[in-house]
Amino acid sequence: MKYYFTLQYRRTIRLLDEIGLHPILALVLGVTAFLGVSKFLFLKSEIAGLVYWGMTISILTNLGKEKRNDQLKAIFNKRDYLLVRLWENGLLLLPFFFYLCWEQVFLLALTLIPISMGLAVFTNLPQIQTTIPTPFKKFPFEFIIGFRKTAWFIFLVYLLSIKALEVGNYNLGVFALAVLFFVSMSFYSKPEDEYYCWIFSMSPVEFLLKKIASGLICLSILTIPIFITIIVFFPENIWITIAVQLLGYIYLSSMILAKYSGFPKGLNIAHGIFYGISILFPPLLIIIIPIFYIQAKRRLTAILGW
Repeated sequence: MKYYFTLQYRRTIRLLDEIGLHPILALVLGVTAFLGVSKFLFLKSEIAGLVYWGMTISILTNLGKEKRNDQLKAIFNKRDYLLVRLWENGLLLLPFFFYLCWEQVFLLALTLIPISMGLAVFTNLPQIQTTIPTPFKKFPFEFIIGFRKTAWFIFLVYLLSIKALEVGNYNLGVFALAVLFFVSMSFYSKPEDEYYCWIFSMSPVEFLLKKIASGLICLSILTIPIFITIIVFFPENIWITIAVQLLGYIYLSSMILAKYSGFPKGLNIAHGIFYGISILFPPLLIIIIPIFYIQAKRRLTAILGW
């Protein structure tokens, strides 16, 4: 069992070396991002504890997927397998548990302990085979796959927007809208196989325009219900709401260009950091979007045969 966790540690260090990020810097950035996002969520949402609890359960459930556990069972005996699963779940649970305690949401934090242990012990629970219907079946795969993977979270965001209307909290409603933008951007975080690009008989410019247009349509389908509702209930802030929606469109477009600027690989660490800063400080997008566009066009030229 010790060898297994040592191996996971070495794989992580090797991955960080490949992307040019020092382990200590990665740890500092990770902790800072975790605390920053967590604090922001609790400041903006009255049901942040439930959202946080649901996120933790989702992460623990992903560790218990059948294919992954079958591999572990083939490697370890029953005792070591159980210890590995308990340690994995426990280590992943710790940061969420302590932060919930910091925010004094003790009941939800305590319920995570038996749930974590249960998900480690009972890995042969009956699986419900179902396909979540999406409104994106006529569009490229990003939103179809992304929506199905995050459907539970999107449902919570919609509940959050309903809560914002109940309490008359405009900021909470806009926060829910913004969360959908960032969730949608995550759908484009992983590059697809080159095959899914060169099957298109298009120039790089046509391909990028098609991707951006499809992405904006899908984003509209996902966000327009909340967008219109906010405008109806908070008409005095209509221009702010419209500005937030337009900024969301710009963010998604920039994410698509960022994805293909490093295609078929992902963004390198320098571009990733610069892009992250531009997300926090939107005026920088004026600089970063043309750069990503030029690089994406250059990358796609060879792949698309132009």
